[in-house]
Amino acid sequence: MIDKIKLTILYIVITFPIYGYTSIEINKDKFIFIESKEQEIIEIKNSTNSDYFIQSWISNYDDNNNAELPFMITPPLFKIEKDENYSLKIIKTDEVKQKDRETLYRVNIKRIPLLSDSDEDKNLLHISMNSIYNLIYRPISIEKDAMDAYEKIQFLKNEKNEFVVNNPTPYFITLIKVNFEGTLFIDQSKTIPPFKKYNTKKIIKKNGLIKWKTIDQYGMEINATEKVIINEY
Repeated sequence: MIDKIKLTILYIVITFPIYGYTSIEINKDKFIFIESKEQEIIEIKNSTNSDYFIQSWISNYDDNNNAELPFMITPPLFKIEKDENYSLKIIKTDEVKQKDRETLYRVNIKRIPLLSDSDEDKNLLHISMNSIYNLIYRPISIEKDAMDAYEKIQFLKNEKNEFVVNNPTPYFITLIKVNFEGTLFIDQSKTIPPFKKYNTKKIIKKNGLIKWKTIDQYGMEINATEKVIINEY
């Protein structure tokens, strides 16, 4: 019989920030790389009682997209000790093809526990967790109108009486708590890509005012001005 077993799980993918669970704290839940600033900073804090390796990299948002990436993170691998703060830099290494709209990528941050000498004779489960965050690249040609872009969102009713959100802007716009006469049509965070429509598939038969909120690039909620439903047909 085997007396002592060590089991290592390579990684578990987490698609949302996991501040409280891991106590490896990231300063934002998404990152916006503004072209004129030339870099974006990721702040990491280790509030645990253990040391970790942190491995980080950029990936395409679409897993099936094998195009070469125009970004890198430096340093890609480092050790962070307990109660230590560390800064990573996202740097653009090549041109981004889309010049007239924002482009979405992913930031991967994986924490890898360190095995100490005292752990070698123990039965342990070592888990490396990979947290994924959105990285939005904003070209300089559209920077000036970014703050007020959400005001151009349109709420539509199509010929099937389905409630549709139209984003006619070159920006990713996140909506929360979209409701009509007390009925929530979007109750969780929903990000609409540039120049795209989102059909909620929910029926709305009357016209009237939509109450809604949005989230700005700093993660703050904004109570947006109520908008009239537009008949799409």
